[in-house]
Amino acid sequence: YVVSKQGYQTYKTLNKYNPKVEEERTLKLKDIDHPIHFRTNALDINAITQNLVREEYGMLPVFSTPPQNIIDGGGYIGDLAIYYLNKFPESRLFVFEPESNNFPYAEKNLSPYGDRVKLYQAGLWDKETTLSIEGKKTGAHLVENGSSEGGKVKCIPIGKIVSDFNLETI
Repeated sequence: YVVSKQGYQTYKTLNKYNPKVEEERTLKLKDIDHPIHFRTNALDINAITQNLVREEYGMLPVFSTPPQNIIDGGGYIGDLAIYYLNKFPESRLFVFEPESNNFPYAEKNLSPYGDRVKLYQAGLWDKETTLSIEGKKTGAHLVENGSSEGGKVKCIPIGKIVSDFNLETI
């Protein structure tokens, strides 16, 4: 599928990695305005393949009008936000990625989109608080009374984003 959608060179780039050595790579995809920075690990490559090549979130219902504001509550390396920024060029995104190893990649990947995206190194919750991160990589999640093994993270409530930016819809 990758070959038919993006070409053989993209297929080779996504499949040429050594899981024992994690390196940073850059990839330019068709229909995506800016190159994507990623690590040569299966999780980054799977996220890019699922969200940007296969467009799995593209199976959502067709909107009668494009969304004005989109909140991405687990931004990872910015892959899904990139998809939405390119699919809905008039939309503004609010992206939350608390994990310190993923955040720099989200920052690199989303900065070319300028003021259309607001990136937070924080969690998304129903109130302002500090929570524990449990799990790793794409399986990480926030818990109220967890261990601090994965670190602690500041959380911001959706209501604060809505009021700070005067959002009428999300």
